[in-house]
Amino acid sequence: MKAFAAILSSLALVHAHYQDSFQYTIYDGKESERFEYIREIEFPWDFPDMDVTGPNMTCNRMSEIPFTKQDTKTLDVVAGQSLELRTPSSIIHQGPLLFYMAKVPDGGKVEEFDGKGNVWFKIFQDEPSIVDERIRWPNFEQKQVSVKIPECIPDGEYLLRLEHIGLHDAFHELGAQFFISCVHLNVTGGSGSFEPASLLSFPGSYDPTDPGLLIHIFYPVPTNYTAPGGPVLQCH
Repeated sequence: MKAFAAILSSLALVHAHYQDSFQYTIYDGKESERFEYIREIEFPWDFPDMDVTGPNMTCNRMSEIPFTKQDTKTLDVVAGQSLELRTPSSIIHQGPLLFYMAKVPDGGKVEEFDGKGNVWFKIFQDEPSIVDERIRWPNFEQKQVSVKIPECIPDGEYLLRLEHIGLHDAFHELGAQFFISCVHLNVTGGSGSFEPASLLSFPGSYDPTDPGLLIHIFYPVPTNYTAPGGPVLQCH
């Protein structure tokens, strides 16, 4: 009986960490095939990445060039419209949802773009609220999330990087859990007026001791939260 109880306990622990990656896009009312426009990763149902200095911070495990499958398609989207992403399960951990974009250099192709270096800018982050003396993010238990493609970016091919950070174990360094997916986009209709003051790098722009990554969300309950990655792009 003790052995059986230990097995049940182990299964419960595995289930507690179970969170699928985002695998489907929904645009203009049409849902994609699994990993049709999203770079397929190794073990999309498995444990998250926790090393903010490692190469998996770009687009997750085995999604880098040349490791990723080369049949990922590119989704045509219009600047100013919204794109949805869906996971087969749901988001089961408290923590922020962030979106970043990186423009492919002129003359390049997104399927050949590794997303390395200072190329990323943030386009979205959700904000938590304090409910019943607990901090809660609006993405919790959601299967589908949405992001608006900024209307002020220039036309061209981009990587769109979704990042959900699970903070349930973030009270120690390298305890924050990163669930990352990268989408291939071709954007048209943008004004091109966006001129970034600075760009981010993944890995490189996060530090394990950033206040948004090293935090105890259960006790004492935080009264505010600062997400990593700096401000969100504002189109004017």
